[in-house]
This record gives sequence, structure tokens and C-alpha cells, in this order.
Amino acid sequence: MDVFVADVCDRWNYTLVTSARRPEKDGDDGRYTWDLEFLRPNGQRHRCEVRMFGVPRDYGVGDNPLAFPEPRLYVDGQSWVWDFAVSSAAAGSDQELEYLPSMRRRR
Repeated sequence: MDVFVADVCDRWNYTLVTSARRPEKDGDDGRYTWDLEFLRPNGQRHRCEVRMFGVPRDYGVGDNPLAFPEPRLYVDGQSWVWDFAVSSAAAGSDQELEYLPSMRRRR
């Protein structure tokens, strides 16, 4: 979780305020649940729930070419691979700002 939080803070210029384990929400699939609260650059706070594996999982083993090479994380109930999970952990208005410049360049 430390690496995930560091990636979120680095990408969004957030500061972690609190990180609380929620063992009552852990799944039978090996994922552990945390409630995270961040301080955004504008001074507002943002909360999200993240479920991630507690140990590395090797998804590259096997014959399934459609298997993802990394485990999926859940951010606020939605399933993502790592990079998209880091993006989705941000406040909605910050996510919109990330995509606006790239959309403008396409036009």
C-alpha cells in the first residue's frame, strides 16, 4: 500500500492524511482493504477505498494470453490495473484535469 500511496501522491501532488486498514471488508480473494484520505493541493480533502493484494500474485503463469500481467486493484469498488488505479484514486475534478490537455491536443 505504501507504494500505491506514494504513486498517488506523486501523480496528483496529494498528501496522505490518514490510512486505515478495514479488515472487516477484506475479501476471500486475498485482497486487503484500506480507507485513504488525502489532502489535495487546493486544501480540500479526498477519500477513497482501495482493495489490493497483500502478497505478489503471478498472473503471467499459465496458458491464458488474456490474463493481465499484474493483479487488479479495486478503487471505490471499480477494478483497475495499477496505473489506472492510481488515476482513479484521485478526486473526480482532478481526474478531469488530467485528461483535458490530451483531449485538446487531439483536435
